[in-house]
Amino acid sequence: MRLFSSIIISLIILGTGVAAHAQSTAGYVTDRLILALRQGPGPSSPVLKTLESDTRLTILEQEGDYFKVRLSSGETGWLDKQFGVFDLPKTMIIETLEQEKEALETQVHALSAENDRLKEQMAALKEKSKDVVEIIEKNDRLEKENNTLAQNLALLENESGRLFKTGMIKWFLAGFGVIFLGWLLGQSVSGRNRRQSSLLG
Repeated sequence: MRLFSSIIISLIILGTGVAAHAQSTAGYVTDRLILALRQGPGPSSPVLKTLESDTRLTILEQEGDYFKVRLSSGETGWLDKQFGVFDLPKTMIIETLEQEKEALETQVHALSAENDRLKEQMAALKEKSKDVVEIIEKNDRLEKENNTLAQNLALLENESGRLFKTGMIKWFLAGFGVIFLGWLLGQSVSGRNRRQSSLLG
């Protein structure tokens, strides 16, 4: 009796442990199916081949619970219509979205690289524009200095012309004075000689 009680208690404890273990274990259901492509529209018709989920096919006709389909390979057969869908399968949608995501990531990477290149160009242009501004300012300053020098040169040319005319007059007057002085001296010497001659004679 005690042995029987011990066995019962052990089974209860073991059952509780198994139940607890079963409750804490996670499970998953796969949506990948292996489907039979049959020779005719019925479960007893011979299987031509097996198809995986998401296999692309063309539905040709319907008979009862079966679709007559054609595969991309050109083979035809019958498929239980509950497994034929007209919407794009989720796996294909996910695959398409992943491809689009990869393409967008590639574009983002390319745009980021282009953005970095443009930033570098902008920095270089900014640096060059500083030099251009300095050159323009220097050119304006030199142009003003050149205008000032041109004005000074014009004034010097006018002054030089005036001085040249004044110098010519002075030289003319000096020359005339020398000639006149020479003439006076000549007259003086000549008069003295005449007086001496008259005294001697």
